[in-house]
Order: sequence, then structure tokens, then C-alpha cells
Amino acid sequence: MKKPLIFYIIAQTATAMIFLFLALTLTKGLAFDQLHTVQNLAGAVLADFPEAESVFMDAVQHKTSGQLIAGEQLLARYGYDETDYAVKNPLYLRFPAVCTGIALLFFTVSVLFACLYLYTGKKQQNAREARLLSLLARCLDDDYSFLSRPEELSALSQGASRSALPETFRKLAQKLQLKTEALAEEKDHTKALVTDISHQLKTPLSALKTCFLVYMEADTPEEAEEFLHRCRTQIEKLENLTASLLHISRLENAMILIQPKPASLTDILIEAVEAVYEKAAAKQISIDTDDFQDISLTLDQKWTAEALSNILDNAVKYSPKETLIQIRVQKLYSFVRVEIEDQGIGVPKEEYNHIFGRFYRGKSETVQKTEGSGVGLYLSRKILEDQGGTLSVKPARLKGSIFVVQLPV
Repeated sequence: MKKPLIFYIIAQTATAMIFLFLALTLTKGLAFDQLHTVQNLAGAVLADFPEAESVFMDAVQHKTSGQLIAGEQLLARYGYDETDYAVKNPLYLRFPAVCTGIALLFFTVSVLFACLYLYTGKKQQNAREARLLSLLARCLDDDYSFLSRPEELSALSQGASRSALPETFRKLAQKLQLKTEALAEEKDHTKALVTDISHQLKTPLSALKTCFLVYMEADTPEEAEEFLHRCRTQIEKLENLTASLLHISRLENAMILIQPKPASLTDILIEAVEAVYEKAAAKQISIDTDDFQDISLTLDQKWTAEALSNILDNAVKYSPKETLIQIRVQKLYSFVRVEIEDQGIGVPKEEYNHIFGRFYRGKSETVQKTEGSGVGLYLSRKILEDQGGTLSVKPARLKGSIFVVQLPV
């Protein structure tokens, strides 16, 4: 739209300058015509009456009302009054016609350029709308390849008074692309979640069904009691798995609200250890905590204790009998470091990042034979990260693993 507007302004300026030039030319012609009349009159009179020169020049230089009236009456007798003179003088007749023609020309050029301006602007607007609709159609088809070709977006600004449209549309397209990718990822995530849940529920349900059928057909009370006990065990596994799945679902959908409050690190560790104390005692595993000065942290005590208890439960599960689990606390400048070291089977280096994945079970034979759902460490990392903390693992000095928890001060 800028070019037509510039052309229109140039045309208007040029027409106005032409009009002014012609008006000045005609005015100059009229002035010279009056001068020539005076010169002719002076030459005719002073040739016969040279003594009247002073009188003549005085009349030219000093206009008095009496002389003007007398001259007007004299010339009027010969047909040179003001009206007739203006009508008979060709310059006076030409001036209105020329001015009218120039005005008409100025009006015509203005209208033409205004129409050209509107036509060009409309044409460019239609072209931009067509390009915009084309890009929007591609967005609807999830085709965002134009984001890597700036020339396609820059075409939106051609002829526009502002060039912000391409950048705004690029940001909109990028946002749509991210949302589309997020939806696709969420779809895959949901599929994987359903598959994982189905797989996790299938094993205990099948075992429960088998145990129940055997219990119903047991030949002796002892056999019935044994398979009834196995049914209870599988039901407990289902309850634990269901509780873990509910925790995962609520955490991932922000249904569980983490409420940070001032909490004692000692209380958090005591609550976490108490949650696994019976399991550790059954395997004669000692849980020892190094002496440290209590620290007040702004955390959700319940969920932080659950995160630590999941780590401890994992350590107890994969540690041999009569071993030691060591808890060390170190306060640094901006965070507190809690290390939980066990003497278990350890974690292969290639699985360091995988063990915190949802439903992930290690590939070792011991892990595969040990009961578990693969959600404990995932929940622990999720809970800690939601509070600004971190969870990682590294090998122990001799045997086992060290899980490193960092909590913000």
C-alpha cells in the first residue's frame, strides 16, 4: 500500500505545481499588459506634449481619487470602462478558462490516482488474504514446513503498512506446532500408559484367578489355606499397584497438590524409615543415619517422606540379608544433599536414566524375579522435582548403589 500512496502524493504535488506555474505565468502576462498600456500612453502623449512629462509621471506614481474619477469618465466615453475592458482583453478571457481547465485536470488526476491507489491496495490485500488462507489451511493439515522457509512468511508483508504480520503468524504457527506435537505425545503417552497398566494388572490378576481356582478345588484344608494365603498376597499386590497407579495419575494431572510448609528434615527421614522398618527388620537389614544438625525445609512433609520411603523400599528389596543401608545428610549453600547408600545388587551404568522411568524394571535376573511394579522411583523423582529437588543414582564405593537426593533450602 505504500507505493500507490507515494505515487498519489507525487501526482498531487506535480499537478499543484503545474497549476501554480500557469497561474503565475498568466498573472505575469496581465501585469506586463498593463505596463505596456501605460508605456504606449506615455509615448503617444509625451511625443506631442513634452512639457506634460512631470504631470504624467506624477499621475503614474501618485494615484488620487480625483484624477482616477476624471480618467474613468474620459475613457468610459470611448468604451474603456472596467467591465468592457475585462471582457475585451484576451488575457482576462483566457485566465478563467485556463484555471478551470487546470482545476479539472487536477481533479481528474486526483480521481485516477485515488482509484489506482484503492485498486492496487485491494489487489494486494486480496493477495495477502489468499496467502494467509493458504498457510492457515496448511496449519489445519498439520503442515508447518513453511516455518523453515522465511520467504513464505515474508510474502505476507508485501505492500502492507506494517511488517509485524509475518512474525506474529510465525509465533502463532510455532505455538500451534508445539501444541500439536504435545497432543501427539500425550496420545502416545496415554497409549503407553494403558498398555503398561494392562501389562502390570495382567500378572497379579492371572495369579489371583489361578490361586482362587486351586483353592476352590483343594483336597485338604492345608492346601486350601495355602492358596487362600496366596490369594491374599496377590490382592495386596493389586492394592499396592492400584495405589501407585492412582498416585501417578494424580501427580501427572496435577490432581495431587503439593503444599510446601516448614518441615523438619529429621521428621521427614523418621517418617520415611518407619514406612520400611518392618521390611528391613524381616531381612535383618540395618538402617543407619549419620549424626547431623536438624534442618528446616519448606517442603510437603508427607509427599517428601513418601519419595524417600520409596527409595528406601527399593534399597531393602534388592539388598541381601544382614546388610546395611546408610543415610548421610550434608547441608550446602542452596540445597541439602541426602545420600542413601545400600549394599544391594547395584544399578548398571547404562540403566541410570531408565530406572526412573514409569514401570521400568531392570534387566538383571534378580530384578525380574523380585516382585515390583516399577513405579516407586518414578514417583520419587516426580515428587521431588515438583518441589524443586532432584534425584539421581551413582555406584557405591564397594557394592550397591547411592541414591542422591537434593532438596532446596
